[in-house]
Amino acid sequence: MVYSMTGFGHAEAADENWSVKVEAKAVNHRFLDIHIRLSRNYQQLEETFRQLVTTGIQRGRIELSVNIKELSEQNRIVKIDRGLLAGLYRQWQELQGELPLPDLTFDHIFQIPDLVKIEEPEIDWEPLTKLAVQAG
Repeated sequence: MVYSMTGFGHAEAADENWSVKVEAKAVNHRFLDIHIRLSRNYQQLEETFRQLVTTGIQRGRIELSVNIKELSEQNRIVKIDRGLLAGLYRQWQELQGELPLPDLTFDHIFQIPDLVKIEEPEIDWEPLTKLAVQAG
């Protein structure tokens, strides 16, 4: 068990789906003070990293920066509100008859709130947690 330390380190682990990179900075401190920077999507792993630190270090200020990257193409679901798009298109065509408006482009369409929704697939936490432990 390390009682106190000052230093820097990094580690990484990867499989066919994920890459996990961890950078750690530690400075002497009277108590154990852990700060973990982790993307909001992966906050579920924060406790795993916190436990890894507490099992090996008793005191110090520890800053972990965790970078998780998805390597595989996940099957994201893209949904377009066709009714909303059709209604907007009809309105646009009517307005084009009255005003000198340009044709609609994808740039215009994708700026319309709630028209396009992308659903992320559910994360399989077990293999990702194993990689986090390897990298941590």
